[in-house]
Amino acid sequence: MRWSILVLVVLIPFVFALENECANPHEAWIWCDDFEEDRLESYFEYVDRDGAFTRQPGVGVDGSYGMQVVFEQGAVDVGNLKLAVGAQPSTYFRPVDDGIENYTELYWRMYLRHQDGWVGGGAAKLSRATTILSPGWAQGTLAHVFSMGCQDTGLDACLGLDPASGIGADGTVRSTRYNDWPNLRWLGAQAGTKPLFSSEHVGEWFCIEAYARLNDPGQSNGVFRLWINDELDAEGTGINWVGNYQGYGINNIFFENYWNDGSPTRQERYFDNIVVSTERIGCETPSEAQEPEAPHRPEGDVTGDGQVGLADLLAVVSVLGRSVGEPGVNAFADQNGDGVIDLFDVVIVARNIGRTAG
Repeated sequence: MRWSILVLVVLIPFVFALENECANPHEAWIWCDDFEEDRLESYFEYVDRDGAFTRQPGVGVDGSYGMQVVFEQGAVDVGNLKLAVGAQPSTYFRPVDDGIENYTELYWRMYLRHQDGWVGGGAAKLSRATTILSPGWAQGTLAHVFSMGCQDTGLDACLGLDPASGIGADGTVRSTRYNDWPNLRWLGAQAGTKPLFSSEHVGEWFCIEAYARLNDPGQSNGVFRLWINDELDAEGTGINWVGNYQGYGINNIFFENYWNDGSPTRQERYFDNIVVSTERIGCETPSEAQEPEAPHRPEGDVTGDGQVGLADLLAVVSVLGRSVGEPGVNAFADQNGDGVIDLFDVVIVARNIGRTAG
C-alpha cells in the first residue's frame, strides 16, 4: 500500500500539469491549446468535416479534453486546424500573436494517439509549417510532417520529414497557389525510425515535436528536425529553403487529417496539447516542476476541475454502458473501479454534487 501511495504522489502532478498545460504557458510559447477550454475560434480555419473532427471530453491525455478524429471507411479528408502566426499577406489569415514577426524558425508540438486495433499505417498528412506569401495562398516554405516507411525497416509505421519550397534556390518566388506542385522544389525526405503506427504501439500517446529553421540569405544552412517522445527521430540539415528571399517568415502551422489512399476501415485517432514556440518545447511542461504536491480530486469529480457538479454527472451519463479503455471513455467516469460505467457510478457522482477539492 505504501508503494501505491508513493506512485500516486509522483504521477498525479504530471497528469494534472499536462491536462492544464496552457494555464501556465512558457514565455517562448506563441500558442498553446490543451483543449480544456474551447479555443477553436482562434484558428483562422477549423474544418470539422460534418463532425468527423471535434473537441470532446475524455479523449485527450489521461481522460482530458482533446480532439477526436473519426475516419469512416474510405474517408480521405476528415478535418484540420489551421493556425496563423506572425506577419501575414492578408487579413484572412488571423494570427494568434501580434502579427508583426517574420519567424525564421519555429517549433511545434502535439500529442497523438491511435485507437487500439488501428490499421493502415500513419494516415499520411499530420502537420506542416508553411509560409503563405499571398492572399491567393502561394507558398514559400513547406515543412511537412507526414507518415512514411521507417528508415531502417521500410515498414509503413513511422513519421518523417518531407521539406519543399515554392521559392527558387535563387530566391525567386515561383509558387502561385496552395500545393502548387509544378512549381515546388523537393528538398529531400528524411524518414524516422520510431514505428508509432505499428500494432505494438497503437493505443499509446506519443509526443511529436518538429522544428524548422530557414536558411540565412544565399546559404544552405536550413534545418528540419523531428522528435518523438523527446528523442530525435529524423533530421535534415544543409537545406536551402528560400535562397536569398527575405520576405515573410514561417507564418502558418496546420494540424491535419488527410489520408491520400483513404482509411481501410472506420477508426479513430486523437490530438491533444498543441504548442507553437520559438524555443524547444519538449514533453515535460513548466507546470510539472512548479507543482509541489499532488492535488486532491474529490470523489465524483469526473472532469478534473476540482469540484463535483452537473458537468460530472453528464460526463458519466454520456458513456453509460461503455467500458474503461474504449476510445472516448474517461477513466474517471468509472467511479467504483469495476471497469464498466453504469448506474452505480451515476449514484456516486450524484451523492457528491457540491463537493470541492480540499
